[in-house]
Amino acid sequence: MESFKIELEHIRLELIHRRTKNGNVINHLRHFVDQWFCYKYGYITNGNRAAWGKIIFKEYVSEGVLKLLEKNTEVELLSMKGKNRLIVEKEHIMPLNRITKKLLELPTNPSIEEIETILIENLKYATISKEEDKLLTKQDMPSEYFDSNHELFNDFFARYKSVGIKLSRKNNVYTL
Repeated sequence: MESFKIELEHIRLELIHRRTKNGNVINHLRHFVDQWFCYKYGYITNGNRAAWGKIIFKEYVSEGVLKLLEKNTEVELLSMKGKNRLIVEKEHIMPLNRITKKLLELPTNPSIEEIETILIENLKYATISKEEDKLLTKQDMPSEYFDSNHELFNDFFARYKSVGIKLSRKNNVYTL
């Protein structure tokens, strides 16, 4: 069985047993979701283990990080720390609690296909600067995301757009 399918089974079991509290992940869902992404999209080590660190700089990248890359290499940025944290971070574009809510809206015994569809549509990562991370709220999506009269309604990037963080695909295919 392919490794990403095993992670889907783990997610399915978490959902069946509803191991959450007030809709927030309290067990291993974050781990399984991140592992699924790594296995699904090839972010793995030579020993076939998930390599979350390989996601950094490879998916969406913020304008702030692109400016840092003008003066520093990726390796240099990953070694730099500010107040004991890296100065660049891997961030879920759609907050994991929003993805969890979407998963919890599935039937009590969801299929692997239903779970994977939600993950494919909603699980994306951005590499952002520590300064940009301070602009993002640690809450769910901004209120505009839920307002059907607002231009950010159901906009996957609403959290970033609402605070002025610009993202682009690492391969420059897509720019916000």
